[in-house]
Amino acid sequence: MLKEERFNYILDKLRQENKVTAKTLSNELKVSEDTIRRDLHELSTRDLLQKVHGGAILKTTAVQGFDERLDFSAKNKVALVNKSMHLISDGMMIMIDGGTTNYTFVQHLPPLISLEVVTNSLPIAELLSRKKNVRLNLLGGSYYPQAKVFAGHESVRQTTSLCPDICVMGACSIHHQHGLTTPYLEENEVKKAMVSAAQRTMVLATNDKVDTAVRYRVCDLTKIDYLVLEDTLDSDIREQYQSKGLTII
Repeated sequence: MLKEERFNYILDKLRQENKVTAKTLSNELKVSEDTIRRDLHELSTRDLLQKVHGGAILKTTAVQGFDERLDFSAKNKVALVNKSMHLISDGMMIMIDGGTTNYTFVQHLPPLISLEVVTNSLPIAELLSRKKNVRLNLLGGSYYPQAKVFAGHESVRQTTSLCPDICVMGACSIHHQHGLTTPYLEENEVKKAMVSAAQRTMVLATNDKVDTAVRYRVCDLTKIDYLVLEDTLDSDIREQYQSKGLTII
């Protein structure tokens, strides 16, 4: 089998199963594990998969910018939001990270709910500024236009002085072994600070984010209280997260 044929086989298997191992691919393709590792390395340099110990996982779409992702899986995001809204009640302080699923979350907040909301997302802040019963706090710092969020030392400093009831954390990527990860170093520290500051943390994850990982670790799964998943997610994948002790919604 030619190298490009192996590449196509590996990528097709990833799309079907979300992950591959070097040992399994070696057996299936009748080549050495060293050859498979070289193949995975080259595919990783092409930005087509994410290498992990022993194999690779599906490359997340999280590296796309806010505008590119805004209309992606729109109905799925609404379904996740509807499943999660019972966790929000009058009088709460909520910390909301950036991202298009969280943007959808804010769009569907009950119109008369009274909240104090802290966010580092400019689009989310703009939405909240139109809600009469919401006290809005926009974190400062350096602005990163691709994700449309503020991050950096000042954002972290302001976050550590707060104690919100719940943090709605953007799921760039979530993996049952590698936890919650983000592709942007600049965002990583403020995301960590948000999780640490909040009494509880909720993550809403569309199927394309699940069992994927990128470069920078935000937290492991033990720091997440609620994980909101699509009903269509494979039951075996769902079970991997339930076994970690998360409340799956």
